[in-house]
Amino acid sequence: MNKKFRKIAVVDDEESILISTSLMLRVIGYEYAVFESSTSALEYLSSNDDIDIILLDLMMPKIDGYHFLKLLDKEILKKTKVIIHTGVENQDWIDKCLAIGASDYIKKPYSKQELIELLDKH
Repeated sequence: MNKKFRKIAVVDDEESILISTSLMLRVIGYEYAVFESSTSALEYLSSNDDIDIILLDLMMPKIDGYHFLKLLDKEILKKTKVIIHTGVENQDWIDKCLAIGASDYIKKPYSKQELIELLDKH
């Protein structure tokens, strides 16, 4: 899919990550939406179908990335790629997310080039 037709949701509770990732996405040429919580992202996704890829943090208050995936509507998960972006070094947790629907993962911090390569795969 051509990147100009893709919209990326960035779900992370850290403002610095939201800012840096959205800046990279803008420079690369993607449309994007940022969400400071899993709850706000889930609410948006339940009534909007314009997101193609979700960059999802694992460690967030209230609803972490794993539980976000479990709560995400299965129809949304069928058509939307979920990529875990995390600083967590726990491979078991990442593997659990991959097993229930995440498409891929990337370790934070990552460079613009690493993000480009990851998004080009999906």
